[in-house]
Amino acid sequence: MSTSQPNANPAAQNEEPPWHASFPPPTLHPQTFPARRALVLQTLKIASLLIIDVRRTDYTGGCIRGSLNIPAQGFYWNRGALYELAYKADMEWVVFVLEGGVRGWVGGGEEFRGFMDGFDEGVWGDVLKEEVERKKIEGEKVETQDGTVEPNPESSERPADGTTEVKEKVWSFEKFLDD
Repeated sequence: MSTSQPNANPAAQNEEPPWHASFPPPTLHPQTFPARRALVLQTLKIASLLIIDVRRTDYTGGCIRGSLNIPAQGFYWNRGALYELAYKADMEWVVFVLEGGVRGWVGGGEEFRGFMDGFDEGVWGDVLKEEVERKKIEGEKVETQDGTVEPNPESSERPADGTTEVKEKVWSFEKFLDD
């Protein structure tokens, strides 16, 4: 008498395919749009830019100012309406793949977070902690909870002559666009 072996992983039999499995596979692979460039375009208003936020259930903690939320799960069905909207609004840029996503935007620093609507620091606590650690490692100044700025003792901005004067960094507009 032979017995059949039961499946070693019964949960695997009951798993549903991912939501995107019922749609055709992508034929295009878009480039990642640099977050710094998006910030410059948005703040200086030198070009029309629409950022599509594809989050669904994790659409908490705020959004990038001016972005449009179209969850990835419904995008396939709404692509025609989005095309019409962007065309009629004469959008120069429509961004779906933003470098680092919203998490990267939040981790980009205060200048990025200042360009968010409904930013909730409590939701992004881990991202903010990672940003502070990165700044410490890279020798940047770290802003504390009470708003004071602590220079990193090993910062390359500290003059070698022992003075406390910090030289101002000068950034060119082109530098932001070339990131």
